[in-house]
Amino acid sequence: MSEKEQEKTKEDDDMSAYVKPIQATPTLTGADAMHIIKQAVTAPSPESIDRNKKMLELRKRIVQK
Repeated sequence: MSEKEQEKTKEDDDMSAYVKPIQATPTLTGADAMHIIKQAVTAPSPESIDRNKKMLELRKRIVQK
């Protein structure tokens, strides 16, 4: 093996320490899938909308200071 090839191999080995393996995306089935779909479809309650508006106003006042 030439010196260049040895350097290239060493660089490749060094890079493998930084690369994480790719994980498969999990599939949802059954009760978990139904729970997520139900949450995505439901509208927020009037109380939660009001609470979020108040929190947004508070955040705006804090950021302006």
